[in-house]
Amino acid sequence: GIAVVGQIVACTVGAVLCFLSWSKMRPRPAMREVPEGKSILTVGFSELSSTLCGLWKEYPDVFIFLCGLCFWSSATEALFAVVIPYLTIQLRVGSLFIYF
Repeated sequence: GIAVVGQIVACTVGAVLCFLSWSKMRPRPAMREVPEGKSILTVGFSELSSTLCGLWKEYPDVFIFLCGLCFWSSATEALFAVVIPYLTIQLRVGSLFIYF
């Protein structure tokens, strides 16, 4: 039905855009070297931690806004993940009624 067509269009457009962006990427040198004895994963989390701490110290309102945005987005996604199957299975509401 309509959902299948929507998925096909979304996947096709996404694949084309992904390919176009990937083809435009150029190799570039590393900004920093990974210290000996550490992995790129631990260095990445260390950088993330220092960035978040700096954000908290310099711009606490922005930090709080971004944390709230993350929780709000997660709550919205969780709500839709529960509500749509409930409407379609329990209440037998059609998919056209849900989306329009």
